[in-house]
Amino acid sequence: MRTLKIEIGKVAYKVEEYLQYHKAELVNETPEDIGRALSLIEKEGLNLSQYNDKIILSLAIKVASLATFDRKLRKQASARRIQILPERL
Repeated sequence: MRTLKIEIGKVAYKVEEYLQYHKAELVNETPEDIGRALSLIEKEGLNLSQYNDKIILSLAIKVASLATFDRKLRKQASARRIQILPERL
């Protein structure tokens, strides 16, 4: 969060807010999600250091939304027309 210049307390507050939101959904990965993530890595010619981002993206593809402050992940989700929260950083 330092690179974003956001105080950790503000981040914790927003995360808690998201978790308590009645429409929020926490998702566990399935073997299909893992396969999708590995497929994305292979198709994009990436190495496995990108696995965490791709598993998150795979889950976002499944549920059609993503809550993240990560600019690169937001860009990838946006390219796939996945709803991103917060809408603006």
